Amino acid sequence: MALLLLTTGWKMTVVIGHAYLSCGLFHSTYCVVSISLFGKRDVQGVGNKWYPNASLFTHFEELQSLYLVGNNIGGWIMLEVLCELRNLEALYLGGNSLDDGGLPRCLARCGLPSLRVIYLQHNSFNLSAPLLSALCGLRNLRVLDLSHNVLSNGSLPPCMLDTFSSLESLSLWNFTFEQSPNLLTALCGATRNLRKLDLSDSNLNVERIPPCPQQNLSSLANLNLRGTFTKNYSTALLKGLICGWKKLKVLDLRRNGLSDESLPSCLFHNNSMLEELYLSSNNLKGSLGFSIGTTNAVI
Repeated sequence: MALLLLTTGWKMTVVIGHAYLSCGLFHSTYCVVSISLFGKRDVQGVGNKWYPNASLFTHFEELQSLYLVGNNIGGWIMLEVLCELRNLEALYLGGNSLDDGGLPRCLARCGLPSLRVIYLQHNSFNLSAPLLSALCGLRNLRVLDLSHNVLSNGSLPPCMLDTFSSLESLSLWNFTFEQSPNLLTALCGATRNLRKLDLSDSNLNVERIPPCPQQNLSSLANLNLRGTFTKNYSTALLKGLICGWKKLKVLDLRRNGLSDESLPSCLFHNNSMLEELYLSSNNLKGSLGFSIGTTNAVI
């Protein structure tokens, strides 16, 4: 019955996994471990928000992945029951219209201990501090995508600084920083475990980043700064973002209007492990002026 209610009007994918456990309503060794529901927006029209009943998903006790991208979800009925999905590892909610109550508050009380991945990209350009505060209790979160959004009513909630410290991948592509000055401070605190950071096409409306004592100990290997300095170029900001990393392997600086003189020499002197450097669509005319070391690709 739960599957029947969920499939009405949807493009749906259900993955059945094998487990030696009772699976909710089915009492079988075969469990629903992944549900992908998308295209509800296509059915209802862009202007119509959808408010799903979250209790329908609780029938799948072994659910590990819930994909609800592009459904124009504006909120939920019985939202807090999502915290009963104790085995949930990945939650995909991009392409929706979530308001302040778009995530259950029980998350802040470690409601989903297995949750490692959350995607909130393209949330109708609106991320609120109350919405993000629900993430504060997720000490095991490893992947977070907030791309293509604007923080609508102030800075990040301070409690998110602890959440950032556990991240291994953070995507802030096309993210507006104007009203969130403490986000760079949060990034500084996240550098110990962070391996991938995407700031491409973001509006970094600051002159410099705060000092990062952990930068020398960082595991950051992939840094995307494509189009980051198009509107607000700052030599100090550029140096602050690319100098000091010791384990960078991939660096993308495309579409930044950089000149030969604006590339800091620390780019290669401090990054002996750099393997890929992307520099196309800039104003570079002469030689780089320094050795490319072990870099395999300069594109």
